[in-house]
Amino acid sequence: MNNGRQLMLAWRMYADDYNDVLAPNDYPYTTGFIAYADKDKLANWVVGTMQNAIDAGADPARTLLAPQTLLSPYVKQISSYKCAADKLLVQNRARSRSYSMSNAVGSRSCGPQTGGGGRIGAPVGGGWLCGTWQDPDPSYVTFGKMGSFVAPGPANTWVIMDENPLSINDALFAVSMTADNIVDFTSGLHAGACGVSFADGHSELHKWKSEFVYTPDASAQQGMVGAKPVPASDNLARQDMAWLGMRTTVHK
Repeated sequence: MNNGRQLMLAWRMYADDYNDVLAPNDYPYTTGFIAYADKDKLANWVVGTMQNAIDAGADPARTLLAPQTLLSPYVKQISSYKCAADKLLVQNRARSRSYSMSNAVGSRSCGPQTGGGGRIGAPVGGGWLCGTWQDPDPSYVTFGKMGSFVAPGPANTWVIMDENPLSINDALFAVSMTADNIVDFTSGLHAGACGVSFADGHSELHKWKSEFVYTPDASAQQGMVGAKPVPASDNLARQDMAWLGMRTTVHK
């Protein structure tokens, strides 16, 4: 919970310093940061993809304290990005990051991330919100400024969450508002619960009703977990997805 509060404080301070515009959240999910030539094109709230073994297993300071990690001036402790319960190793080294940001939250940056044509500082495209990748999403609101959290409101809009160690790749957590499939999997490392931080700055530990929402296929390649349909018979998983959807965004 302290990690979530620290990251949310930094997130809010960034917006205060940049005329209410939220930190970018459109990192290209398979693009490794450390070996990339023009690193400024990858600037984001946090850089590096956990799908890339070099980024995930290298000295965390090379990504988390890089100037292209736009929250780095406000977060000096690299431990703030890592859940203590996350023990997955990459190349026999601890992974550097456990947290991702909602696909409905953040601005666009200057990199070659998306095909949505959005200008720098515009709200993120919200890909996957409608259940398939569309950028910009045609049906749901995305939040690019602090003042845009009108509905469901700052206290009911999540921003940062622990992501499953197998699912996590880029800095974005994809939610499908249809509740028919799971794109990115939550963490369940706290006895079936994970940390969730909201736009008003508060954090809470949320207990999931169904193991399905935090259990990707064990054979999945780390960082490349595919979308998984929610079984029609798993009412508890659908309740979990409905809870998450109500706290992600609203229809346009």
